Amino acid sequence: MDQIPDGARTVHTNYDTVYLRDHEPEAPDLRRLYENAKRDQWNVTTDIDWDQPVDLEGGFVADGLIDIHGTKFWDKLNKKEKGEMNRLFSAWRLSQLYHGEHGAVLVCGQLANVLPTADAKYFMATQVMDEARHTEFFQRYLGERVGKVYDQAPAG
Repeated sequence: MDQIPDGARTVHTNYDTVYLRDHEPEAPDLRRLYENAKRDQWNVTTDIDWDQPVDLEGGFVADGLIDIHGTKFWDKLNKKEKGEMNRLFSAWRLSQLYHGEHGAVLVCGQLANVLPTADAKYFMATQVMDEARHTEFFQRYLGERVGKVYDQAPAG
């Protein structure tokens, strides 16, 4: 097994993998979802214009969504400081989504292992790919646009 990267965590699970010998379609609704997912794939690298300029001082979210908005502390900030507060607040919130999407990759991958039918496994595999795209998007957006990625907040 390869060396685990610094900062990575090992999550031990006790799930059995269901290995199928028969891959015949048996659930038309799941097969339809699987076919739709294959057809509707999008690519973070090519389907988003990463060269589009971003107005860092204009804010990433509406100021009203920032927890300290409307407080005395907020009112004392100048326009540039409010823009920076908006950027940092947005980075924190989007970082939590980023970590959640990565968790969804892991969960969907485990579900693909334990699901008992071929159609369910195939569809869940498309979910793994979709969650991976979301993870890639947030990683890139935070790194290239927002300029900051926060660690995952503690649970609870």
